[in-house]
Amino acid sequence: MEQSFLIDTNIIIDIFKPSIPSLVKSKLADIPLVVSAVTYMEILGWPNATEQQLKPIQEFMNNAKILLIDKPVMETTIKIRQMKKIALGDAIITATALVHKSSTCRAGFHFSIHVQVPSHSIISFNVS
Repeated sequence: MEQSFLIDTNIIIDIFKPSIPSLVKSKLADIPLVVSAVTYMEILGWPNATEQQLKPIQEFMNNAKILLIDKPVMETTIKIRQMKKIALGDAIITATALVHKSSTCRAGFHFSIHVQVPSHSIISFNVS
């Protein structure tokens, strides 16, 4: 199974900053990228964004696999929130990565948890 990287909203925002070299952006096309449904809604729901601002982000999203919120993600989200005070969106994104066994790419966020995922043993998951 090929390793995938679940990209968080903050990383996508950082990728599209003018200060990020285009070489870095082009290298992302070589990596199997996935985003959670939460990230998809957060980034494309950017208030007051112009069509010009959204177009490259929409193209990026068209090339990423979107992981939907299903029952295993919901159950894992509940377990995460029972263990640690965490925003619902962050818990869903973390649960999505756990359930789909994706590595996460996040900015400005750090915690460590242990979660029992249905039909799997205890998984240690660190987000930095």
